[in-house]
Amino acid sequence: MAGRIGGDEFSLVVSYGERNAILTMVERLREDLSNEALFCNGQEVQLTASFGIAGSQDPDKMEFHNLLIEADNALYEAKAAGRNQVRVAAPGHANKVAW
Repeated sequence: MAGRIGGDEFSLVVSYGERNAILTMVERLREDLSNEALFCNGQEVQLTASFGIAGSQDPDKMEFHNLLIEADNALYEAKAAGRNQVRVAAPGHANKVAW
């Protein structure tokens, strides 16, 4: 599932995926976006994206709202680190980021 949260933030929900496969998919998406040639008013514009990822290996303890908060915190860490990056939230720690 994908959807706009607000402003320039979007959510991509992936269920039942292996951690490394999800990281590979998101990194490819980030790279593909930054390699895409876009033009606005005749001038080339580079598109970049920062990503924050959160997940859980225990579906019984997974609360979407908390995962969204963790992913959002990871996103802001990616932006603070220079943008156009992927960061993964440390499991169960809404204010810590791992990579």
